[in-house]
Amino acid sequence: MRLKPVTRKKLRVVTLSALGVVLLGVLVGCVMSYIVQSVRPQHHVAVIFSHEETNYTHGQYLLEVNKAFRQRGYKVQLHPYFVDCERYGDDWEIRQCESLLKTLVSEVHPEVVVLVGDQGTYSTLKAEENVHSGYPMIFSGVIYPNQSLIKNNRKVTGFRDAIDIPTNVHLAELFHFSKSLYTTLDYTYLDHKTRENITLQLKNQDDIFNNLMWDVSLRETALYPDKHYSFSLFSLRDIEANFMINGRGLDLWDGNEKVDFQKALYFFRHMTYLQTKCDLSSQSMLMFDMPNPYLTAINEGFGSPTSRFIAGYFTSTQQMATEVADVAISIIQGAKPSEIPIQDSPKEYYIDWQVAKNHGLKLDELPEGFQIVNLSWREEHPNIFLGLVLGGTLFLSVIILMLLLSVRRERMQKRLVQAHLEHERQMYQLAVGDSQTFAWAREGDTMIFPDSFWQHFNLSPRKLHVDELASMVASESLPDYREALQKTSEGKAWSSTLLLDIAGTGESHWWQIRSRGMLNKKGQLDCSYGMIINVDDFKHTEQELILNRKLANQANEAKTTFLTSMSHDIRTPMNAIIGFTQLAMKNVDKPDVVKSYLKKILVSGNHLLSLINDVLDMSRIESGQTRLEAQQVNLHEMLVDLRSIVQSNVQAKELSLIIDDQHLQQPWVMVDKLRLNQVLLNIVGNAIKFTPVGGKIILVLAEHDASGSGTASYVFHIKDTGIGMSESYLKHIFEPFTREETATVSGIQGSGLGMAITKNIVDMMQGTITVSSQEGKGTEFVVMLELPVASGPDQTQEEPQEEIDFEFFEGKRILVAEDNDLNRELIHELLSDFGLELDIAADGLQALNLYLSHESGYYDLIITDIQMPVMDGYAFCRSVRCLSDSAMSQIPILALTANAFDEDKQLALQSQMNGHLTKPIVVEEVLRTIYHVLQE
Repeated sequence: MRLKPVTRKKLRVVTLSALGVVLLGVLVGCVMSYIVQSVRPQHHVAVIFSHEETNYTHGQYLLEVNKAFRQRGYKVQLHPYFVDCERYGDDWEIRQCESLLKTLVSEVHPEVVVLVGDQGTYSTLKAEENVHSGYPMIFSGVIYPNQSLIKNNRKVTGFRDAIDIPTNVHLAELFHFSKSLYTTLDYTYLDHKTRENITLQLKNQDDIFNNLMWDVSLRETALYPDKHYSFSLFSLRDIEANFMINGRGLDLWDGNEKVDFQKALYFFRHMTYLQTKCDLSSQSMLMFDMPNPYLTAINEGFGSPTSRFIAGYFTSTQQMATEVADVAISIIQGAKPSEIPIQDSPKEYYIDWQVAKNHGLKLDELPEGFQIVNLSWREEHPNIFLGLVLGGTLFLSVIILMLLLSVRRERMQKRLVQAHLEHERQMYQLAVGDSQTFAWAREGDTMIFPDSFWQHFNLSPRKLHVDELASMVASESLPDYREALQKTSEGKAWSSTLLLDIAGTGESHWWQIRSRGMLNKKGQLDCSYGMIINVDDFKHTEQELILNRKLANQANEAKTTFLTSMSHDIRTPMNAIIGFTQLAMKNVDKPDVVKSYLKKILVSGNHLLSLINDVLDMSRIESGQTRLEAQQVNLHEMLVDLRSIVQSNVQAKELSLIIDDQHLQQPWVMVDKLRLNQVLLNIVGNAIKFTPVGGKIILVLAEHDASGSGTASYVFHIKDTGIGMSESYLKHIFEPFTREETATVSGIQGSGLGMAITKNIVDMMQGTITVSSQEGKGTEFVVMLELPVASGPDQTQEEPQEEIDFEFFEGKRILVAEDNDLNRELIHELLSDFGLELDIAADGLQALNLYLSHESGYYDLIITDIQMPVMDGYAFCRSVRCLSDSAMSQIPILALTANAFDEDKQLALQSQMNGHLTKPIVVEEVLRTIYHVLQE
């Protein structure tokens, strides 16, 4: 028999009918529950509270008591009364309670009277001695019950709520709160009892608190130095009701003197507040926006929207209500109060989740054994939530049943479509042959690939679930894969390139997947089909192109940054050199003025040279051409030399430089002295630059034993009282060409490369460098190096440096090869003043011809530049050394060049030159080299 399809109209009717049945069942249940409650007998219970009606805890207590009676099958009417207690045992309170008891006798006739709190309990029992109402009384939440009053009244029983201070201290420790606790007490009877109780409990806890001492003053503080705990009592004497809220907070009157409560609380801002008693002063604590965590040792603070108590070890409102309900029911059933012993209410750990989560606590991190209050509605009412879930499930089940009837009709049509797709897929696979292109089809959530696809990965043929295929997709391709699934469900054609690990070997490959989905008449996906093509070669080529483009862009950006930075930094000293040179030319007849200008030109020239050296150093470090040359170095002597180098700048700015290496045990180490000295000079030099006049710079060298045999760890601390750096700039301090642009440092010269070079050198030494700074307070660098310990050099007598006899230069003839006109003139002027005779050539070939045009011995020495047109310095030197005349070929040759690196010096020596001098020319160094070469 052929089933008729279910129409939408019929489906809607069935759905509404099912919903009506569910709602009718809920309504019948509610009516039956109301009828059962109505036929129960009603009992009257009076509840007397110790505080005024506005206290927020009363309502919660009444709700819990009513709930406890209902759970036990009793219907009660609660009659709440409120005694506005100010002081324990005040005559006015007792008279108020006498009037209240007379009202109960004449109007209410309760079966049981429940007393809540110490003061209300005391005053009511005291009033009962005069009124003799005869009602059974149950006290609850009483911390210090009056034993004499209870003994004289045979119709009284109840539950003590003893404060447990040590357990709450452990609670603070459990949550890693402050180990310093404080509470607030005044000087009522209950406060005295609380103070005595706290003192007794703390003194008996030797494992927690030691050396208990009380300082009787505005702050009564117990000090525990051995365990680093403290507990403080904040005393508020004679406060009565004299308080008011104003802009500063709570003002309290201590006799005739007003105490600023908020100011006093400032002393406890790092402590944890523990509420041990509920009164005006302790509840006023809630008005202050204190960051401290709050604990409570009594049943206060939970359930109020303004509460900020996070946790406590105490008797809950629910527990007190349950106890009272059980005893009240026993009395209603005929039990005598005198036969029911007074008990201590059990306590539990409680935590207010709404407050706890604001302190960063997480629900799954809470220890076991905690009762959690103020949960969400779903967690607080699980039965109602379960009912809604079951009702919703029943409703959905009915709908699903209707849909299954509709789906069955479409299965035959779907099978025909799948057969057609399978035929097309096989035809397509036959067309593509053995290439890495495969047809596939999707039926529901299953992916079907041809056997050749699995054979390509040496795997057995199988079907793939959509989720299983998702697990093969690399994380970077997951968004594209999800988008493709979405388009498939919409019946759209799509093409996406995904990174897949189909074989499960951990090696992913790029595949291009193309697909189109087919929808049924209801717009739902029936199936889809497509093909998958391996595109590894194309993707790798694409990635290489992207990487090369990125590297090219980075190189262009670096080039632009370099040119911009160096253009500015080089033009600054060049401007000074050119400008003061022009001024000197205008004032040639004023020697003093010209001398002043020349000094400034020299300073600018030295700064320009330092910029060039920084750029060259940075270039060599980044290209990996810099090599460390370890040698035996005495760190103490190196620091002494460092002080000598910077002393003039320190004195010029009236700074205080302190170098402390008194704890240095092993001063001799193996290290590249030049590079280590460069690191320290860069850091100390910056400290001098950026420390105002009168400031202080401290360099401390500490030594620690290292893990490696024969090594030690050396830590250099360099701290100044300078202008400091901003937090944002600290992230970029070790990047090349970076300087903090502020009005304070804009006039201080620098290339912005010093710290980058320093960081690279420290990294090359396999050390670490860190920096901390505050604007306006100073900066501190910490350099840590692990260095091999050396035994130190042989204690041999060093020969004193030989003095130069300048008369030695008289008549000596030197051949100079230099292509730059200004350099030729400079060399001639500098050396001729010492009696040297110079012949100068413009390039290496001219110099060679000039040298060969004279007999052997005519020239005593040759000085040559390296980079010259026609013939460079190396070729010139090799040509001289190849001469057949041994006397002519062995003449001393020195290189004088701007090529200042170590490899340039090695090339000069490999070309059989006798020495290597660098530009700019230092006359003393040139003369000393000439002197020693000619002496040899």
